[in-house]
Amino acid sequence: MLVDKQSLLTNTDVPVTQQKLGANGRDFVVFLKSGRFAEIIDKKTCDHVVCDVYKKSCMKPLFLEPCSSHLLDIVYIKYRAGIVSTAEILLTDIDRKAIKLPLGKGFVFMPLLHKE
Repeated sequence: MLVDKQSLLTNTDVPVTQQKLGANGRDFVVFLKSGRFAEIIDKKTCDHVVCDVYKKSCMKPLFLEPCSSHLLDIVYIKYRAGIVSTAEILLTDIDRKAIKLPLGKGFVFMPLLHKE
């Protein structure tokens, strides 16, 4: 049975505006609809957050076999200066929460399947 990636990774049961998002703890990394990852720095208003947004050009696949991890939106970002830009993001620009794990001299970012 073939499964469409969008239907698998997109859970519309919980709107982004009702998700628990924070500037610290475990709820501060998000995956944006633009395909980039961001870390929430501060909640500006009820519908805006201030984020450090990672540049797409810094995102490398974590693995290539059996398929590129980019197809699953799983990326490795090696830390270096200039890879983030601070921006004010609308909550509607957030696709879902994500996770950031340390690996070597960088981090692995991957979106979560659930939205709670």
